[in-house]
Amino acid sequence: MDFSSYNSLDDLNYAPDASGNSTSEYDSADEEPLARWRIHHSTNRPSSTGSTQNFSKDEIVRQQVANIDWGIPKDHMPTEDFSGVACMKDIHQGIMADGTPLDYLEVFMTFDIVQTIVDQTNHYACQHLTAGNIDVGPQSRLHNWKPVTINEMYKFLALIGWMVKLPCILDYWRKHKLYGLPLVRTVMPRNRFELILKLRHFSDNEQDPGDDRLYKLRTLMDKFIHNFQNAFTPGKKICIDESLIPWRDLL
Repeated sequence: MDFSSYNSLDDLNYAPDASGNSTSEYDSADEEPLARWRIHHSTNRPSSTGSTQNFSKDEIVRQQVANIDWGIPKDHMPTEDFSGVACMKDIHQGIMADGTPLDYLEVFMTFDIVQTIVDQTNHYACQHLTAGNIDVGPQSRLHNWKPVTINEMYKFLALIGWMVKLPCILDYWRKHKLYGLPLVRTVMPRNRFELILKLRHFSDNEQDPGDDRLYKLRTLMDKFIHNFQNAFTPGKKICIDESLIPWRDLL
């Protein structure tokens, strides 16, 4: 995404920082579409004639910025010397000297992370199936739900990471030689995979404070950040993907 033409004065929300067999489809009752809301603010200000006029927030900012004298910075931004070494932390270097790819994965995606997914998935499944407002049809695969185990969750996550791009989930389990994906059928039945996919969860909805947009991922995100900080020292040059994080300041 190109932010070269981006103008922060046009953004009403910007403010400088002061600091297997069934083919039935399933619903997505727990998913909500992501939407970006723009909140327009208006302020009443008296005019020179004594009457009151409505000014939008961007108009007020434009008036304030118009009186600022802009110039070219004369001094260079101070930089600190980088003294770190990009590498695995000492506690892992000896242990991981002969480590396999799976060993490295488990340094970051630890057992407690997968156990959290298992616990929250089973908890949400219980909430979903006992809710009085959920209409489960007689042919729904939800009737076959049983609590997911840690071993099943590892298989589920492995399939998610292994899957190539196909038009629909059903295609991964097809026996036609055109697809040639016999492995997936030996790991998990499709019905079971779709059940876990539908009910997989990472946090308790009932504990949602309502003011944290990342609440449903907060627990896992904090665990991953903790594991990365404890396992690896990053180098001097770190790239922040501007297509994901629009940055308006100096690093």
